[in-house]
Amino acid sequence: MVRPGPATCHPPPARGPHDTEFAGIWRAGPEVETLTDDVRHAGCRATVSPYVGVSETDVEGRFQLFWFTPEGEPEWQAGALSVGCLLHSPKGALKASVKDAGRKALAATG
Repeated sequence: MVRPGPATCHPPPARGPHDTEFAGIWRAGPEVETLTDDVRHAGCRATVSPYVGVSETDVEGRFQLFWFTPEGEPEWQAGALSVGCLLHSPKGALKASVKDAGRKALAATG
């Protein structure tokens, strides 16, 4: 199981209509030897869940997850272990940030 590292970066909450929101940074631990899509997905799911205030299962069912990572394997091997995590509402624009919105955020994406 992939555990989230400390989410070290949270920008101000999104204002106004949007469909994608930055949720934080997941930092891989030393047990992660290869940065696969499954590892990134699990790490971002574990980061997005507390950002919104819902379970990982709820995140999986309502949001698509996107991420950005170091440029490539040399950067990863050099210790750039951070993955930026974004959530996306495939059902359309969110009217406000989903940060700490809890189950109320799920209604907006259902």
